[in-house]
Amino acid sequence: MAAPPEIHTPEEPAPLARQGSIRGILSYPPSKQELQDFQDLPLHELPRPFKRKDEDRVFCNRSLSMTEIQHIGFDMDYTLAMYKDPQIYEMVYDFAVRRLVAQGYPEALLEIKYSGHLGMRGLFFDRKNGNLVKVDAFGHIIRAMHGTLLLDNEAIDEYYPSKFIPPSDMPNYFLLDTLFHIPETCLLATVVDLLDKDIRSTPLPSRTGVQVSQHVLSYAAMQADVRASIEYIHHEGLFKRAVAADLDMYVQRDPRLPLLLHRIRASGRKTFLATNSDFSYTNTIMTYLFDLPVESAEKSWRDFFDVVVVSACKPAFFEDGTMLREVDVASGRLILGQFTGQTALGRVLAGGSSKIVNSLLSSTGNDVLYVGDSIFGDVLKSKKLRGWSTLLVIPELRDELDAFHSSAPTVVHLKNLEFILSETYKSLDSQATVAPDTRELCKHIEQTLVRIEAHHKSMMGGLFRCKNRETFFSMQLRRYADLYSGMATNLVNYPLFYEFRAFDPGLPHEETGSHSMTSMQHPLRAQSPMPQPP
Repeated sequence: MAAPPEIHTPEEPAPLARQGSIRGILSYPPSKQELQDFQDLPLHELPRPFKRKDEDRVFCNRSLSMTEIQHIGFDMDYTLAMYKDPQIYEMVYDFAVRRLVAQGYPEALLEIKYSGHLGMRGLFFDRKNGNLVKVDAFGHIIRAMHGTLLLDNEAIDEYYPSKFIPPSDMPNYFLLDTLFHIPETCLLATVVDLLDKDIRSTPLPSRTGVQVSQHVLSYAAMQADVRASIEYIHHEGLFKRAVAADLDMYVQRDPRLPLLLHRIRASGRKTFLATNSDFSYTNTIMTYLFDLPVESAEKSWRDFFDVVVVSACKPAFFEDGTMLREVDVASGRLILGQFTGQTALGRVLAGGSSKIVNSLLSSTGNDVLYVGDSIFGDVLKSKKLRGWSTLLVIPELRDELDAFHSSAPTVVHLKNLEFILSETYKSLDSQATVAPDTRELCKHIEQTLVRIEAHHKSMMGGLFRCKNRETFFSMQLRRYADLYSGMATNLVNYPLFYEFRAFDPGLPHEETGSHSMTSMQHPLRAQSPMPQPP
């Protein structure tokens, strides 16, 4: 009979048959002895780390250990409740158009439907010139559109000679950075285009709007009217009534949602909901989301949360907030007076502040992960003012990933062209007096960048990058979101003790040398001093 296999505890690691390496005998996780003895592989031989499918992943900007997170909070709209695209945007757009026509805008507006090619977030509307502009992380204008016309470089130079928006000019610009702004972006482009082309209107000499007979309508006024029409939809309850009347049309259900929340609470962590929606709408949406054939000890959607806060009034919620009140769940009405209880379990609260939530959870804030869809309303404020860890939900991520993968051959071509440009200057220094003629090469690079942008469905290009430059939206994402994902429920794909590790590409000076994480021999090199992987 063969001898039984030896059993080795973590304190007594198994002896190595030979010195281990990444490809050799190595336990996962390795023991202390294995870590001391294993041999490093050269960077070019390291296998690609395991990654989940792109659509299932949670991406990491800042390393985060889930073992340090004891409280996980969620927004509702566009976070737990994912609205269907384009149905939700078409509904908001149509309501807003009807409101504008009722306010005196041309009835021809009713004939123009929502277009996904015009709708996107992360743009600024120039109130003076009527342009939608996309800027990079430093405030430089990358792309611009007037009405539905994409402006070429010459037109952009004419509007913005410096191609830069100084901070002092920011009051003239309106930022459209939430998912609720997507139909508004399309409507702004449509309204400007329609009124510019209206045969009854003439452009103002200052190019800041149009004149119809004896009436002047500036682009700033158009933007104010469009904004008011969107606010009207929400303030008058048109949006909520339309969604509640046809939940299957507008709301996407995910069977992973109750499973995720059940697992979080089963791990001993606490969960909370903080939404700006009122209780009536929240109850309608959450009941629909949790009405699934999933085995669970929780009987009501409220049982999945230790604290439920509606009408939170974010972003003020992350500052001083408002008076905290309790909701009578039977009637949906607010109970008179301020809630001063020490526990919120089984209750629904309205208003309050993140500081109060910390107190109800017995949290100092550094053990909280908050999941939301708005950079400013959910992520920026909770990070800057409360020190919470953050996860930004970006539904557009799937389209961005599709564009990224489909443009891969063109990106390879771009890298080759950039290599050629670099080689052109490599032997030149400040003694050189004759500049090489790179006009054709630079023109080809610009054309290649345009081809890459064409893979995105929006006329204004990608959400994260445009012409190979990081956008303002992307900069804010990097700065304030520790994690980001296409769906909040993607957290279910990770153990609750997971170590999210951020890949730091380093500063440009750190990319030099053979030890650089990003260094790689270019395929156009005639010879390579580094051995190629098998």
